[in-house]
Amino acid sequence: EAFKLTLKCAFVVTTTGTLVCELFPTLLTRMFVSPETPIDVELSEITITGFRMLMMAFWIISIQVIGSNFLSSMNQPMKSLLLSLTRQLIILIPLIIILPKYWGIHGVWLSIPLSDAISAICATLLILYEWRKQKVFIDLCGSHI
Repeated sequence: EAFKLTLKCAFVVTTTGTLVCELFPTLLTRMFVSPETPIDVELSEITITGFRMLMMAFWIISIQVIGSNFLSSMNQPMKSLLLSLTRQLIILIPLIIILPKYWGIHGVWLSIPLSDAISAICATLLILYEWRKQKVFIDLCGSHI
């Protein structure tokens, strides 16, 4: 139950973050760049496009982050570490190297949401596997655990 509640709360936070960045990228960009010169206008446009692309799958990372903590709490430190590394190292770095060759700067921006989505899928599969394994253990030992 704690896992489900934490996942729901994290999902609300990441979804809110996604919506804010998708709906108000200009406002967020203006906090850092004031389009007063042609270079600043171009930087603003690139940043706004980047925000939108970057945040496409941010809402889904809650399962990956919470899943890593879940595995750690289930005394699975190596699986937890592997899950933590998938999003920002194992998947992201190859995507950052490969995708720009095909899509230029957009490949860099797209590598992040793709990494988020792939690592979320990995997290979901690993969590489901662990839950099934734990359920089998509980069923074998009885309800007195």
